[in-house]
Amino acid sequence: MDNRTRAQEPRRCIWVDAGVIGYKLCDMDFRCEECPFDLAMRRAVPDIMPERNETGIKVHEPSADALDRYFSAFDPLQFPGDRQYLPGHVWIHQNDDASCTIGIDHVAASLVGALASIVIPHAPTFLRTNMPCCWLVHHEGTIAIPSPFESGAVWYNEELSHRPDLLVEKPYTDGWILTAFPAQSAHTLEGRRSASEQAPIVFAELQALKKEIAGQMRQRPVIGPSALDGGRPVKTAFEMIGPAAFTLIVRMFLPFPREPLSPR
Repeated sequence: MDNRTRAQEPRRCIWVDAGVIGYKLCDMDFRCEECPFDLAMRRAVPDIMPERNETGIKVHEPSADALDRYFSAFDPLQFPGDRQYLPGHVWIHQNDDASCTIGIDHVAASLVGALASIVIPHAPTFLRTNMPCCWLVHHEGTIAIPSPFESGAVWYNEELSHRPDLLVEKPYTDGWILTAFPAQSAHTLEGRRSASEQAPIVFAELQALKKEIAGQMRQRPVIGPSALDGGRPVKTAFEMIGPAAFTLIVRMFLPFPREPLSPR
């Protein structure tokens, strides 16, 4: 990138680039050393000390404060014991009439966060194992939820089309995705786990995800408990590391491959 291209890029307050505040107009022509807001921020959150330079923010001492706060929300890992859990964070509940209801667990729902919409097929429809049964539309992209079984009789939770927040806020109750009569018993599905078996597996997944996010946060500052000028603390993985978080989280929805992928 040459100097002409760099000069054309819009400049932002260093505290916006640091992720501490979401927006601020600069009335100092980016002379940070003369800025009263910069001085106030350095006094208010002394553990955040971004350097003023041409290339952006450099962090003196990376910290996991924001990351620890984020992942502490998942403790303790408690999964309802009346259903089974499958790779890809899908849960399945067998009903009295031999039908099964499926959804995603609270960990996956919390990681995804606010959804723009949920796309479900027009019923009646059919399912094949691992084909998408719905799509979660996030501001960073779309996540396909794979069906855990084959079925020729499927009923979708139409309410999700109008209230995608239900999937995040009530993943085990009102946020269910579909009910179907599977071609095979839920007890014979590959990779099924009980609630007690699911907890340590998801814990390990979260630890691995936390490590990956921490690796990408090494050049980012500590997120303080508060921010001035109308700002707010960064709270989600998307806010901590940007679009890269979407790729990391999408991996958690992928079921383990059952056979080698065919070459294209």
